[in-house]
Amino acid sequence: MRAGSSPAFPTVSVNPAPAERTFPLNVQIVKLPQSQVSLDIEVDSAAVGNAIDRAYQRLSQRVNVPGFRKGKAPRAVLEAAVGRTAVLEEAADSAVDDAYRWALKQTGLEPLTPPEIELQGEGFDPSRPLYFTAKFYVRPSVQLGDYRSIRVAPPKTAIDDEAVERVIRRMAEKEAPWEPVEDRPAAAGDLALLKLRDG
Repeated sequence: MRAGSSPAFPTVSVNPAPAERTFPLNVQIVKLPQSQVSLDIEVDSAAVGNAIDRAYQRLSQRVNVPGFRKGKAPRAVLEAAVGRTAVLEEAADSAVDDAYRWALKQTGLEPLTPPEIELQGEGFDPSRPLYFTAKFYVRPSVQLGDYRSIRVAPPKTAIDDEAVERVIRRMAEKEAPWEPVEDRPAAAGDLALLKLRDG
């Protein structure tokens, strides 16, 4: 977090060694309630300048400038055609997207939702570092208690002679052969065979 902020939840700073750094920024993880995480990301001014360069390159490939082939218009001409605001918006999108992806790789976080991006300070200024936050949901962490110490006694079932007799009687009925009965109507427990005829 930057000066003047006082997070109410645990934070973890990520600032890789120069040999491991592939994108010039600092990242701080702020853990929020309900499995939310906020990344406080700082992109230095050099990386912001690179984002400006990429913005001009991409816009020059997309915008038709009269008198120039795509990608060949000078910066001043291109900026006059699209406006300074369009260049800065393109650069900000590029810087934020690249920094966010880099921060995820460095922290090992796996978002479950798209990030809510919010630029901090005075927004995007090509001459200054860029500060922004990315808030998203992650998979909740589950901590198991000492479940190995739980002991559950199996229920005790009393078996008397009557219960044994009932089981023997059901088994005998299940194995008993079926005998045809013709001298009375069908009753409960009988097996009835029906033949259905059309008409």
